[in-house]
Amino acid sequence: MITFHILFFKIYDCSAVIDPKVFHDICLYDVCMGEGMKNFLCNTLQVYADTCQRAGIKIHDWRYLAHCSLPSCPENSHYEFCGNACPATCENPDAARTCNKSCVETCVCDEGFLLSGTKCVPKAQCGCLYEGHYIEAGVSFFTDDLCTEKCTCNQITKKVDCQKPGCKQGYECKVVDDLLGCHPLAYTECSMTAGPHFETFDGHDYNFHGTCVYQLAGVCSKDPSLQQFEVFVQNDAKNVGSVIFSDKSHLELNNLVFQVNGEITNLPVKLKGNITVHQVGDFAEIKADFGLLVSYDWLSTVQVKVPSTYDGAMCGLCGNNNHNPKDDLLLKNGTRAASAEELGKSWRVAEIPGCVDGCKNESQCPSCDITQKEKYETDRYCGLIRSPTGPFHECHAIINPESIFKNCVYDVCLYNGKKGSWCANLRRYTIECQKRGVNVSHWRRDDFCPISKMGTENYISMDGIHLNFCPPIYDEMGL
Repeated sequence: MITFHILFFKIYDCSAVIDPKVFHDICLYDVCMGEGMKNFLCNTLQVYADTCQRAGIKIHDWRYLAHCSLPSCPENSHYEFCGNACPATCENPDAARTCNKSCVETCVCDEGFLLSGTKCVPKAQCGCLYEGHYIEAGVSFFTDDLCTEKCTCNQITKKVDCQKPGCKQGYECKVVDDLLGCHPLAYTECSMTAGPHFETFDGHDYNFHGTCVYQLAGVCSKDPSLQQFEVFVQNDAKNVGSVIFSDKSHLELNNLVFQVNGEITNLPVKLKGNITVHQVGDFAEIKADFGLLVSYDWLSTVQVKVPSTYDGAMCGLCGNNNHNPKDDLLLKNGTRAASAEELGKSWRVAEIPGCVDGCKNESQCPSCDITQKEKYETDRYCGLIRSPTGPFHECHAIINPESIFKNCVYDVCLYNGKKGSWCANLRRYTIECQKRGVNVSHWRRDDFCPISKMGTENYISMDGIHLNFCPPIYDEMGL
């Protein structure tokens, strides 16, 4: 109590102007609730110090007295306890000379640097003035709400260069994430689920049991306006491969870890080339600014979503994305594959010890007889997915349950009715329905697909990038 009293009533020449009692009481409460954590004390002292300085009161170096660490400052700047309240900016380099405001605790640009937005840059890297507004160097913007004219601040000339290209084919002018721009008209999605199940961009379903590394999706078009990328997968129920972009950056997902240049950190993370990786619900999402979205549920499902600008430009196990499901199973040379095994072998990019391009033996492929199949189609197993009175009935009109139902029966046959082998498909249908805002009734029970946490870890990597992450993941298959 004496410590707080000294800090608030003795280190400032402010108590006569700003009553410290309210700040003192808030600080005492926060520190008690925070079990004595220093940051609660320092945060409240920071607020009181700022309030005093704005009132024109000179304060002492409270951080030293309270043993509070200095704030971290951006590149090319440094901390000042009593810095100029009117920093020199690219827009107004002389602002500090004419400032009549009281000093403030702040980060100040180093000598020879000016404030450009939130960054300190050399004067030569300052931006442009456009109709009274400061625009950072290299930043582009539209001058109207129809995206008819796009302007960019030229760092060399310090002038705004404008063109009237409009939005390209496959794009429309609209606001996304509070930013006006040309955005794709639509998206298509392909997926690989629980190892053998594939659905192409054009909606063709097939099963493939290869266990090597394959190209799931990639850009085969030579169109220079398209960002090149490839998505590789190891076709295994609990392993996923990598995403490779044209700048050779390499992201790899595989059981629960994400490292960046050898340093373990947590999601979310932003990488070069405007690539972000973050957690959304049960999924890790790799998102690129050109519209690519790769999602992984840390267990058995990979989804690749591309914008309409990639129509007809794709290749791999996910097909060509030309809205014609009849020509999806094409080999690398463009001819039609005679089987899923031939397709997989054509798109194999790497071998791992013991991998094969199909079932190793007959026991690894489903071999249900009619009686077994009818049993697994009941509500005690996969039938719950398409039951007209079941937990998913509200979703049937939004997502046809037949594909997931067939995959479910296939999996239960594959694992000879092993307990829990149907749970991954029920979980997948639940996620897809909920993503579309459809209510799904509770379907788990202690004796039917109970949740059990996995003990393993997954990881994602990107060309020397590894980042550790352990979300609440569940082992649906129990296999």
